Amino acid sequence: MTNIANIFMPNLGNRSPILKWYSGNLRRAYFFTNAGLFILILAVFGFIRYQQWHAEEMMKKFQSTGGKRIITITYTQLGPPPSLMGETGGAPTAATGARPSAPVVGVPKPVPDEKAVVETSEDQTTISGVSNLPSTGGSGEGNVQVKVEDVIPDINAFVPVEVPANPIQQAKPRYPEIARRMEQQGTVYVKMLVNLDGSVMRVVVVKSSTFPSLDTAAVEAASDWRFSPAIQNHRPVRVWVAAPIHFKLD
Repeated sequence: MTNIANIFMPNLGNRSPILKWYSGNLRRAYFFTNAGLFILILAVFGFIRYQQWHAEEMMKKFQSTGGKRIITITYTQLGPPPSLMGETGGAPTAATGARPSAPVVGVPKPVPDEKAVVETSEDQTTISGVSNLPSTGGSGEGNVQVKVEDVIPDINAFVPVEVPANPIQQAKPRYPEIARRMEQQGTVYVKMLVNLDGSVMRVVVVKSSTFPSLDTAAVEAASDWRFSPAIQNHRPVRVWVAAPIHFKLD
């Protein structure tokens, strides 16, 4: 062990009486010198590895662009867009850094009063009562007038109302005899289209009871329901109302 220790930190004080007095300091200097050389080697190795990594990244970036040189210009260096009328010009100009000139705005010319066109618009009452739709038939007529009251809302559409439609008469469903004998029970969820006068225009089964006879009886009963009409803008409107119809044996 002593020989190995002398290789790395030789006892220089035993060789010279002058160095004997400095042997402690020389040992520390020898140790720090070796440590500094080791750190320097690591720094050189790390710098070389960084240069290799940087060169690899530059090569990948060069290959991703297909070997083409990319030039970046600012928005102000672009020229005006191509003309919609097919005229020449409008191509991007050279990157000079100058801002393109502003477009020229024309000045309106006054016309005599007898040539002026008077524009009129319909009032809200006319618009809400009747709407004009283009004719799709072959009769040759210009427009077809459709009243707003004839429009039927979608079954899943939300119709905003000020006063909702409330049931005032609920017909009791008739229990089918075949369902009673087979002891079939369940609940049928229906949606009813309430008309402007509160009557039911249409009934749709949205969730079946899994028994056709009960579903049919529920539709027949819901058709006889009566509602107070829904009101929007002080006028009755058509709305869909959902309700469950229960079938339960006593």
